[in-house]
Amino acid sequence: TTVAGSAEADAGFADGEATAARFDCPVDIAVDGNNNILVSDQDNHRIRIIASTGGRVATVAGSAEEGTFDGTGPSVRLSYPSSLVLDERGHLLVLVGAKGSVRVIEASLAPPHHLSIQFQPAVQDSLRIDYSKLLGDTSLADVTFAVDGQRFPAHRCVLAARSPYFRAMFESGKDMHEEGTRTAGRDIMIKDVSAGAFRTLL
Repeated sequence: TTVAGSAEADAGFADGEATAARFDCPVDIAVDGNNNILVSDQDNHRIRIIASTGGRVATVAGSAEEGTFDGTGPSVRLSYPSSLVLDERGHLLVLVGAKGSVRVIEASLAPPHHLSIQFQPAVQDSLRIDYSKLLGDTSLADVTFAVDGQRFPAHRCVLAARSPYFRAMFESGKDMHEEGTRTAGRDIMIKDVSAGAFRTLL
């Protein structure tokens, strides 16, 4: 069943109703908590969304112009977006460019169902406190990220459990560079992301 686009039409760009829409090398998808489908439309340098009701296709971010500019909607510039991951706050993490930098898109998306389980307030507060302590305790950190001139010690097992993107990064060794750290021997360089955005991501 075709959800959007057409296998018989030429590649291109067009928002609109379901099969009237056009894509150019869609390479990955993510599904939010409302069953909307996010599409990484790589050669159009855009993130698209297919509505769960009616199948209408719209552009979330990006334009025909390749780049790395932050902004809102069509003013954003992306460079060959590939992998997509939705976090528990509904933020969309996008792997872009040949060197694999990470961009964060805040588009008021519903978190995936498996990430939006509601805990009892007391349990939720306890988990938040414990996790804050873990982030603040660098003595047991086993990986360090270098982002925007700052270094962020972190814990591989926690990040891998929370994010398929980080799990894939650790398993493949992608983006490892030679700048030394005390714990892991090397920093993981994350480019084109502000230190503030990365701190929020952690």
